[in-house]
Amino acid sequence: MEDIENLWQRLSKVDVDGQVKHKGKLKYLSWAYAWGHLKKQCPKASFEKHLFNGLPYALDPNGNAYVMVSVTAEDQTLTEVYPVTNNHNKATKNPDSFDVNTALQRALTKAIAYHGLGYKLYAGEDLPDDTTDAVAPTVFQPEPPPPEKTEVKPVDEISLNRLKWAEKNFGEC
Repeated sequence: MEDIENLWQRLSKVDVDGQVKHKGKLKYLSWAYAWGHLKKQCPKASFEKHLFNGLPYALDPNGNAYVMVSVTAEDQTLTEVYPVTNNHNKATKNPDSFDVNTALQRALTKAIAYHGLGYKLYAGEDLPDDTTDAVAPTVFQPEPPPPEKTEVKPVDEISLNRLKWAEKNFGEC
């Protein structure tokens, strides 16, 4: 545990402010600077870009693409799964090779940050972009009681056939 704390303490003190760039509202550290700083502190550091069936990205059932990169520094391996996004930082379906490469480099930089280097750049990334249009919290309202039971009427043949068709095509209703 001491090694983990020492690595984090050492890397989190590295000043990367001079290499931070701005793109719109986002701040980022180029993967080259992140990797360079890491290798200065941990010369044996390495990384792995994971493959999925021979490709450097995986697709979820909705067609969104993800990459995965692991960084090992001083025998500690940390992994980032990162969505493939466009230049507006929105998820991309059917990504091109440039989008995948950019996501891999962003995942590399973020995995390096998990070790401590440049981690402050990610502070607040999980917060909404703009809170000025935020919706007021919903007040909890208990559900109304269920309606009283009603009399079940016999099903006519046409309705029964429709129900069977719906169950066949959409699953049990």
